[in-house]
Amino acid sequence: MPNIENLHQKPFTKSRDHLLNVHRKEILYREDIKTSFGYAIAGITITLAVAGGIYVIVLGISLAYFVDQTGIVQKLSRKLFTNKEQLVTTLFAEIKKEEKKPEVNEESKELDPITKFQQRQEQTREYGEINIEPLLNMKKLLEKVLAEAEDEIDEMGAVQAFEVSYELAWHICQKVLSYQGYPTRFPRETFRLSAELGLIKDPEV
Repeated sequence: MPNIENLHQKPFTKSRDHLLNVHRKEILYREDIKTSFGYAIAGITITLAVAGGIYVIVLGISLAYFVDQTGIVQKLSRKLFTNKEQLVTTLFAEIKKEEKKPEVNEESKELDPITKFQQRQEQTREYGEINIEPLLNMKKLLEKVLAEAEDEIDEMGAVQAFEVSYELAWHICQKVLSYQGYPTRFPRETFRLSAELGLIKDPEV
């Protein structure tokens, strides 16, 4: 007589193994799909990156050729140096003054320090006066140029010219003070001392 228990177990065992195999195949199939999808995405990304790189290179070459043909760089450079040269010439013409040095006689060397200082101060005011108005006028001119500037190149040229002229005024004051025996090191210190001695009107420029 057949074993009823065995009859029930065998079909169930086969069915369970079958289901496990099917489930395993589904998992492998899904993993294959994910892997294939990942490869596809990677391939598309690499392709787009290469295409983008080629596009950028071609665009750069085309732009360089266009710039070379139109002479934009040459025009901008010429405009920068022309504007700067004209502005520097104008500003130097306003601020460049003949330097006058006070005379130091032998008698002043024998005076006491206070009298000697007063005499030097008077001599400096009389012979070494430097008018700061050209620098102030130059500052107004700088503001005007910046207000009327058409582009960044005009602004750069104006600012650099002002810095050069400011340094020139500093050196003029510094030379006069050094000739009188005053220690001068920094621009603000020089302009402050020059204002105290009457060389300039305004130490804050």
